[in-house]
Amino acid sequence: MSVASGIIATLAPTALPCYQNNYTGTATVYLTFNFTTRPENYGDDSPGNEVYDIMVHRVAPATYNATTLDKQIKGLLAAAGYDYPTTIEASDDPAESHLVFETGIAVIVGG
Repeated sequence: MSVASGIIATLAPTALPCYQNNYTGTATVYLTFNFTTRPENYGDDSPGNEVYDIMVHRVAPATYNATTLDKQIKGLLAAAGYDYPTTIEASDDPAESHLVFETGIAVIVGG
């Protein structure tokens, strides 16, 4: 399973659209995610792990009460073995609530 498909599967219990990078549908509440990678735990000039720094974005109207949903997202990520997420409010539109959950996971290279 790829890291992207793992994130989608992990967040499936929210029943929200969840897409990598962009969402172009019509739902007003949805999730997107993106990630960067970095090598770690070198031995014999090769990394033993690839660390994925993951950002999950929860987007909703500003009037939407997302307290329960945000708690669910944190719990789902942590229960699936991702780092317990930190959150950052990233809204730049007063009509929108955009919360970013920063998390990560290390994957064995070649595994």
